Amino acid sequence: MAIKQVYGHIEPNGNIASGSGDFQVKKTEDGVYNIVLNTGFSTYPSVVVTQLSPYTTANAVINNLGFSEFNILTGFTDQASTSYSDCQFSFIAIGSA
Repeated sequence: MAIKQVYGHIEPNGNIASGSGDFQVKKTEDGVYNIVLNTGFSTYPSVVVTQLSPYTTANAVINNLGFSEFNILTGFTDQASTSYSDCQFSFIAIGSA
């Protein structure tokens, strides 16, 4: 079984700062980023995301995981609002090719 890796560092505006080059980012609203893979996995991948922030209340979560796309939601847990906030983050997705 071949292993596939897709990874990237994403800026708050949705631009790709660096990465594996085989994905696109669509920023759909504040703090919501749709990661679309050029070639999907054959099964659900394992995805890890880390928000890059000096604040310990910064948060990033994975939502709507699929074989060829998933969402990253970013924000801060200490904000009175329940809305998401634009933040930079890094992710890696690993799974069967």
